[in-house]
Amino acid sequence: MTEITTAPVASAAISGDVLPLVRMVAGVPTLYEISASELEGTSWNFRGAWTALTSYAFDDVFTFSGSTYLVTTSFVSGASFDASHEALIASAGTAGTNGTNGTNGIGTAGTNGTNGTNGLSLNLRGAWAANTAYNVDDVVTYLGGCYSAPAAFTSATTFNAANWMQIAAPGAQGIQGVAGNSISAVGVVVSTLAAGSQATGSATLTGSTLTLNLALPQGAAGAAGSGGGSGSAALTRGTIVQPALMTTAALTLATLLASTAVPAFGPLLGTPGSQIVVDSSITFQDFLGVGGALTDTAAQNLMLMSPAARLALLTEWFGTNNFAIVRVPMGSSDYTYRPYQTYADNGGAADPNLTSFSIAMDEQWTIPLLLQIQQINPHVRFIFEPWTAMTWLKSSASLTSGSFIVNAANMTTWSQYYVKHYQAMQAYGINPYAYGLGNEPNNNNTGYPCMGWAGADLATFAGTYLGPAFDAAAVEALIWTADVSWGGVSTYAGLSLASTSANPYIDTVACHGYSGQPIQAESTARYYGGKPIVLTEWEATAPEGAQVSVTNMAGTLAVILPRLRFGAMVLWNLMTDESGGPWHGGQLSGANNGPRGLVTFNRSTNALTRNVEHYVFCHLSRNLKPGAKRAKSTSLPGGDVVGATELMNVFFKNKDESVWLYMFNANTVARTVTVVDAITDEATYVTLAPNDIQTLSWGPGSTVAAGTFTAPTAPQNLTMTGATGAVNWAWQAPASTGTGDLGGYILVRSAVTNGESVNLPLVVLPKGTLGYSDATAVIGTTYFGEVYAYGAGGNSPPSNEASASPSAAAATAPPAMTITVTPGNGQNTIVMSVPNNGGSPMQSYQLTSGAQGAETALTTIASTALSITYVHSGLTNLNKVYYNGSSTNGVGTTAAAAEASGTPAAAQTTPTHALVTTGSAAQGASAPASSAQVDTTPVLDLRWYGSLPTYGYSAEQGLLGNYPTAGVNKATASFGMCIWPQTGGGLGLQMYDSAGIAFNFNAADPVGTNVTGTPATMLSVAPVNTPVVWRSYLNMGTSAVTDSFGIVHPASCCQSFYSLDGGNTFTQFGTTRAYTGATTTEQHPAGNAFYISSTAALAGNTFRAQAFNASGGVLVNADFTAAATGVASITDSAGNVFTPISPSSIS
Repeated sequence: MTEITTAPVASAAISGDVLPLVRMVAGVPTLYEISASELEGTSWNFRGAWTALTSYAFDDVFTFSGSTYLVTTSFVSGASFDASHEALIASAGTAGTNGTNGTNGIGTAGTNGTNGTNGLSLNLRGAWAANTAYNVDDVVTYLGGCYSAPAAFTSATTFNAANWMQIAAPGAQGIQGVAGNSISAVGVVVSTLAAGSQATGSATLTGSTLTLNLALPQGAAGAAGSGGGSGSAALTRGTIVQPALMTTAALTLATLLASTAVPAFGPLLGTPGSQIVVDSSITFQDFLGVGGALTDTAAQNLMLMSPAARLALLTEWFGTNNFAIVRVPMGSSDYTYRPYQTYADNGGAADPNLTSFSIAMDEQWTIPLLLQIQQINPHVRFIFEPWTAMTWLKSSASLTSGSFIVNAANMTTWSQYYVKHYQAMQAYGINPYAYGLGNEPNNNNTGYPCMGWAGADLATFAGTYLGPAFDAAAVEALIWTADVSWGGVSTYAGLSLASTSANPYIDTVACHGYSGQPIQAESTARYYGGKPIVLTEWEATAPEGAQVSVTNMAGTLAVILPRLRFGAMVLWNLMTDESGGPWHGGQLSGANNGPRGLVTFNRSTNALTRNVEHYVFCHLSRNLKPGAKRAKSTSLPGGDVVGATELMNVFFKNKDESVWLYMFNANTVARTVTVVDAITDEATYVTLAPNDIQTLSWGPGSTVAAGTFTAPTAPQNLTMTGATGAVNWAWQAPASTGTGDLGGYILVRSAVTNGESVNLPLVVLPKGTLGYSDATAVIGTTYFGEVYAYGAGGNSPPSNEASASPSAAAATAPPAMTITVTPGNGQNTIVMSVPNNGGSPMQSYQLTSGAQGAETALTTIASTALSITYVHSGLTNLNKVYYNGSSTNGVGTTAAAAEASGTPAAAQTTPTHALVTTGSAAQGASAPASSAQVDTTPVLDLRWYGSLPTYGYSAEQGLLGNYPTAGVNKATASFGMCIWPQTGGGLGLQMYDSAGIAFNFNAADPVGTNVTGTPATMLSVAPVNTPVVWRSYLNMGTSAVTDSFGIVHPASCCQSFYSLDGGNTFTQFGTTRAYTGATTTEQHPAGNAFYISSTAALAGNTFRAQAFNASGGVLVNADFTAAATGVASITDSAGNVFTPISPSSIS
């Protein structure tokens, strides 16, 4: 019922599809409109004349001063009549005319007669009739109801309630008649009369036995029988059906729910290239269907539509496409246009008996919409669920944060809140199907209505309070648990289902799709006895992009979830406006959040945009009937999994044996597949473009005459030609593709003639391909080959056989040699290799060594192998050696691709001693002198990386540098380096100079954009037991500097490096940072504050720490690996004394 004007009733226009309803508002008659569908089926309770101080209920009807009123809100009448709670449905009749003068008598003339009494201006016309002219206030009866014409019109061939105003509903059912005699037996005596005679019959009751005596004439001979019709018997082997096909181009939405031609099923003569076999005799979970949430937001958008447009959309959803589930918040959710509220706020004061309980907030729009939906689809299932309890039941005393205060009294009150809601819905004729225990009980601080629960407490509430309360009040509704994202189902549903008190009351596991994987939710439900599982919330957003939306909806929701036993899918919001709202208080933002419903309603233009979610659900649900189940269907390789890149499918069956197959092509190319019905042993085929959705449906009512599938004819004119290192194939398309489109080609080869039939295919190629180069062919071998075409009807006969041999290429000098160096203790191991010999046997390898770019001959090794190894021994550890060289075969010599280097060193293993992980820091007795260049190198154990928690920066996390002893004051921190874990799993590296300028090598190079610089990558390739060396270099000077490793450091720059070989070679991490700060470093003013840290925050060991000046002079060289266990201090080679702080010794 929608208020449309406050103008006087007499001036209001009445549209053709609505009836007027008048309500007094502040003494002003206000016109409402009621659609015919809203009025149909109304049951009014006639209470007679109005009386004072009387309780009246919704839909009560009474008269007052000659007018008739309908109660719109339950109330108790006052001492005087007040029209604010009722609507006028019949006005008092006008006053009758004066009586005529009496006739003159013998005496004086008689006086005028008194005025007649007021009467009703109704013209009783009897029963309604078709094609009849009716005037204003004509009254007719129809199917027991009484109707008045508010305007003149001519009736059509069928009764249209929109032209009438009902003034009396049909009478109630009569009382039950007196019970008749019990009949214990019935007998029938049949005798035959001559053809054409009149049949007779009689009945005789003897005691409790009834005998029927029938005399029936003999019938004439029947005509010859005709062929069988399309009956509804179950399909059997050999039955041919004509399926229906519906197609939507999901990405572009250029094709929408289009009826598409498809061949009838027919016999399959061969093995198809790609097939989906469906078997309706094997069924799985019940499939309740699909739907959306009717939030305040969706309700307001729907009610802003015209009545005709709204009815058309609701019918499209719940009628034509059989949407079957509506999720409804109990009180406010995050999607509402008005201040947050519940049904019993009571001004924030405690109300344990719920005397303030009222669902008035739903009476304006939500309840009328639910009634209209229920009228369109009586099988619809309404799921109700609260987002929050009242503030006086919560720890925060707020609707938008806090948790439920768990105690017996509060849980008793909260269970009665559900019971009262159920009873209120029942009073309106709305039948709740299920109740959720609360939306996302894992959230307790969202900024919109929410309420946290511990999983164990929620299980107690379900099993000890809500379930028994439903029993006591005869609540015929189910209880659904969890309503958290997939990853949280094991906690919330698991505890409820594991509870012996809660489990019997829990019917279904509900979940949302925002985090985790669907298999997590399914495995929990399956573990606890296979409870049904449903998706109750999923929200698409504009920023995710069209392809992501299509893949999520058409693939994950529509295919993966049903295949994981999900029995229903419900989206968040049936409808939102063009901004993704409306919402209360700007809590959500269309620009930032980008939410959308199944349909978007533009408030400015009244235009509707049906989103891809709408069309996917139409495909899934168009053929749904109550009692449907998912049935067996096979998957294509790579299909029907999360992230599939192949055609996906899921199959359903109704109770009447009708079936439908949903398909989505997640491939980037068109796919033609054959659909084989295991029941009938017949097949048809379909072709889907990329991102196409198709629904193929058939059943006992779609049988047709038999047809036959034929395979393609053989490919033509195959040729095979030898090429350098390959055999090239070429052929022509078959003369006929057979039934339907061509699927592609299968190439088979053999080393003997006519041996192809026993070999596996060499390759399967898509249609349109008429050539192939076989680079796997071995030189010197002759290959024989045949090509098959395949299509919907199976494989073709083979093409003609052809043969060829690959030829050898002309010999060349060998390809460039690759040199790899593995350092060892006093030696480097060099491997020289070439990918091939260039067509001529290898002869020798030449190796040079020395300084970078100035290598001299080291050795020449004669060999025909493609890879040789040479050990260069007698080297000095930690002195880097560079290598180059060339390789020679019978044709020529080729230089190496690039020089390589290696720094010999003793084997790197995890040192025995270190600064321990639980310690605070080692404090130096002195600090490095000032320098324009400083090079710092801590040697760390970073194998903790995978399990590291996230910490904020603190002074103790500095690995090497003059940091304050307490707090963070980078203005007084000298140059050093600090490594700390980042949110999301990255490592940060910062360096500071004396001016407090920071160089952050994480913010500018976020994890994922500089893959080689992430610790995870380092650890995955680092040798076992080898610590990771981090190195930072700050050049504050005005000239470039080349360090002892040969690395050039530009002027005024800061750089970071890492090493995976114990510090022999370094790789730069991130990019070079420009430096514009101070030109010298300085000590911390407190002195004796140079720290080498290894804290719980870093969760690893520090083995050594070094710092050098630009000329390589040692500033710090603390080596904890050389210290004995338990020592209280160490002195490095620069004379610095380091004393562990906590614990007070080296581990």
